[in-house]
Amino acid sequence: MRPDFPLFNACNAAYWRPMKSWGQHRMSGILPVLITLLICVSTASAGSPVPYTQNQAGVRLGGWIGSGDGPADSFSDVDNFFDYDLSNVGSSGFFVEGFYNWRFLPPFGLEFSAGIISLGEVQRFDVLPGFDSGFVDFGNFLAYPFTVKIKYHPLSKTTSPWQPYVAGGLGVYYARFAIAITNRGALVDTPEESQVEFSYALAGGFDYVLSRSIALEANVNYYPMEFSTPIISVSDLNGLSVTVGVKWLFSTSENEDNDDRRRRRR
Repeated sequence: MRPDFPLFNACNAAYWRPMKSWGQHRMSGILPVLITLLICVSTASAGSPVPYTQNQAGVRLGGWIGSGDGPADSFSDVDNFFDYDLSNVGSSGFFVEGFYNWRFLPPFGLEFSAGIISLGEVQRFDVLPGFDSGFVDFGNFLAYPFTVKIKYHPLSKTTSPWQPYVAGGLGVYYARFAIAITNRGALVDTPEESQVEFSYALAGGFDYVLSRSIALEANVNYYPMEFSTPIISVSDLNGLSVTVGVKWLFSTSENEDNDDRRRRRR
């Protein structure tokens, strides 16, 4: 039987249940707004007066769509006398990523990225035999993809505002469950659970160039996150991130010299 702890029951009713409802609708609410913004801004005059060869730095925001096996609604850790409520952990979630793309050749870039995937909230209950402790822990299930990818821009030598790309590379994937709130008074003997895996990463999308310094982006990443050791019964976190973003374009002195040479040849 789960413990009856009035203060934390009130916390659950006031915070975690609304968060669950928000989590179920966050992708359907955020993505349409961002896509509408992308479409509206793209109707303005756009385009870069020079070939698309600048270095880039920016952020992406959107949703995570899991393609792996989703977690069960509950899980019992009989060795450590814990029951886990995983009903708020889903196969979709919120995703944010920052990146830097170094254009080392006109059609090619080397992109470094770091993201955060919020997969939901977890409740953990003590189930000591013959003893009702009343202890409840509230935690977050998060994943962090870190990738290095080679990006290919086939239209980089043109001045078209539409710039598609494909990318592939390597990833380091870190997932963790960590306690955020507890009624224990102190987190004694309740360490976080985490795992790290190495794998590949694939991506594709397109940029829409607004000026020499700003571009918008639509992006899809595939992250094969499958962990050899489960984290609270979850091991398969394979999935896609579907995002839109904004990036700042800037040139090194070498980029600018190359652009000047191309303009003079014309």
